[in-house]
Amino acid sequence: MAITWTDVETIAPALSEVSQEAQDAILDYVNDTAGHDLALTYLAAHHGQKVIDGPGGAAAAVQSEQVGPLRVTYAVSSVSDDDLESTTWGRLYKSIAYQSHRLPVVLP
Repeated sequence: MAITWTDVETIAPALSEVSQEAQDAILDYVNDTAGHDLALTYLAAHHGQKVIDGPGGAAAAVQSEQVGPLRVTYAVSSVSDDDLESTTWGRLYKSIAYQSHRLPVVLP
């Protein structure tokens, strides 16, 4: 059974701010993942929280490059298991995924 954004908002009302386009993309992504509906709801909430937090969230590393007097500094995002640790919802998803051994750990 597929989850809806209402399922996500039930556990995380603040995610009502996520745009319809982002909601649709997130739900398409997580509903393609076979597994437990609660875990998928947590995974969708995780991705929704990342949308609200923006691309340069606190978890992003900073990289700086310099050539002569010119210096460029920017955030570097990495796709790793640590990304799920960046939100409560990602940690809850990981907990279910690791306990059940049935769900893949899906990285963004």
